[in-house]
Amino acid sequence: MKTVLIVEDEKDLRFNLIEMLEGEGYNILSAANGIEALELTAHIEPDLILSDIRMPDMDGIELLKNLQENSSTANIPFIFLTAKVEMSDLREGMTLGADDYLMKPYKIDDVLNAVNSRLIKKDNHLKTVTDFKKMLSRKIPHELQTPLVGILGFADIIKFDFDSLSKEEIKMMAENISKSGLRLQRRIKKFTTYMDIVSLIDKKEAMNTIDDNCEIDSVLMQIKLKSITSRIDRRADLVFDRDSAILKIK
Repeated sequence: MKTVLIVEDEKDLRFNLIEMLEGEGYNILSAANGIEALELTAHIEPDLILSDIRMPDMDGIELLKNLQENSSTANIPFIFLTAKVEMSDLREGMTLGADDYLMKPYKIDDVLNAVNSRLIKKDNHLKTVTDFKKMLSRKIPHELQTPLVGILGFADIIKFDFDSLSKEEIKMMAENISKSGLRLQRRIKKFTTYMDIVSLIDKKEAMNTIDDNCEIDSVLMQIKLKSITSRIDRRADLVFDRDSAILKIK
């Protein structure tokens, strides 16, 4: 059973959400503000958080900031409940990493669809991460072990048989150590590049197109991705399909 934390200072709205989601089979936790929510997440990690933005003591923005600073809660899907007058706050929250938002007054179907889709996305992400870890556990030992064996092997020969080796033999072994080191470096760079791209895409997926600023963020993400892939000469593998536009700078 999935656990959803509802953070809402208006009692009637909070009870309506509790009743709605409990009827769908979710386990519900509730809090009247960000402080209460943080106290709850310190003991129980919910699968998803629904939070109002404007609340006393600690609002939704501050709650999200605190959650993002803690590695154990940073990846919990977070959906804002907001009014139209709070769009500036909403943009800040989405930039911080919120996954979605629902406008008040919201429809039951909108709430259920948002909650269900984010939980499904989280499950899919966890499966992807798990599968990737399994792949790495099988692949990394071979990918890194092969050049490492060469480095250590030639280094041991030079270390223990240095006096009996000719300059040509030492030079040949040093060249092989260098080649193996470069191969090892390339392998590590590929893995770190992949993780950089996954991290960047995950961050972008957490942002909705709220105004023109998010379109700028999309362009900046493309520039960042091109920069990352250029490290390993794979820019040709990265293709973006965007409409042409005139950029006005004031």
